[in-house]
Amino acid sequence: MRAALGHILLSWRLLRDPRVSIFAKLVPFAALLYVISPVDLVSEIALPGIGYLDDAAVLLIALRVFLLLAPKRVVMDHLYWLSKAPKRPRPRWPFPRRRPKKEDDAECRIRIP
Repeated sequence: MRAALGHILLSWRLLRDPRVSIFAKLVPFAALLYVISPVDLVSEIALPGIGYLDDAAVLLIALRVFLLLAPKRVVMDHLYWLSKAPKRPRPRWPFPRRRPKKEDDAECRIRIP
């Protein structure tokens, strides 16, 4: 699941990058158009469980083709920056732990030399 999310984030960054060609950027949109269109290779009505698998397969193949058509250097640049992105800590369930409020007691401290 984490790898799929990483591929989606990488694809999103590549779609917004001007160094990637328009032809390569058309591939994911064509796949989305296929998924939205009423014409399918395998109908959802005829085969209820399998009908959605062809849509998922088309999206995965289109994503892979898009990554292959994008320039290797650009993909490597984005992979580098995605690996350097700061990781947000996961919140504790059900609520994050609250830190106790510290009063400003700097004036009350006495330093003895």
